[in-house]
Amino acid sequence: MRLGEFRLELVDGGTERVAGEAIFGVIPEALWDRRFPPDAAGRVLLSRRGLLVRSAGFTALVAGFPGRYDLGRTPAHDVDALVLSRSGGPDPDAAMASAHPRAGVYLPDSLGEAEREIRPGMTLFPLPGGAAAGGLGVRLDSDGRTAAYLADALPTAAHVPTAWLVAGDAYPVDLVQGKKRLVDRAVRERWLCVFWRDPDVAWGTIVESARGVRRVHGVARDREEY
Repeated sequence: MRLGEFRLELVDGGTERVAGEAIFGVIPEALWDRRFPPDAAGRVLLSRRGLLVRSAGFTALVAGFPGRYDLGRTPAHDVDALVLSRSGGPDPDAAMASAHPRAGVYLPDSLGEAEREIRPGMTLFPLPGGAAAGGLGVRLDSDGRTAAYLADALPTAAHVPTAWLVAGDAYPVDLVQGKKRLVDRAVRERWLCVFWRDPDVAWGTIVESARGVRRVHGVARDREEY
């Protein structure tokens, strides 16, 4: 998909089974089990989805967590920047970095609490909870349009409600307030949001009804332009 000067491509990193309470926190199972049916062990099927970003003379791979991502026709050595929203620890991080030998690597602890533009129109910023706790987000701005990779702040389309937080995140009050500001802006500015954990809804915009109910309007993976 083209977004102004950027070319965006969703890349698959496979799927995995994760305990429902790990991805939905304190949200009761009755509210998510139809959309994400658990197996006998209470695990739900989640994707691992990355985002390949191209502009003139530059290619970046954005991932929610270290791992193998299918870049299709793009050689691994063509990646100039590797952005990991969350660190997997020294060994997984190093393994992924070595698979992309030319790439500058950006991890949560390399950012602090400030935004950082690593390429015109491509900005890294701390997600709710701060870079260390919440991870890194990526915002792409071009020609008045915005796309965002929000990792575990919005891992699935079901996580749009402010109180739906991934388990294990610290400082829930700060997280709720930060997430509200983030989603408010995404709605107001009509961001194209990537849902990296959602096996069904890869990306879409968050729209609000006249009654104030928010839902995700999914966008086809093969759409030509946003």
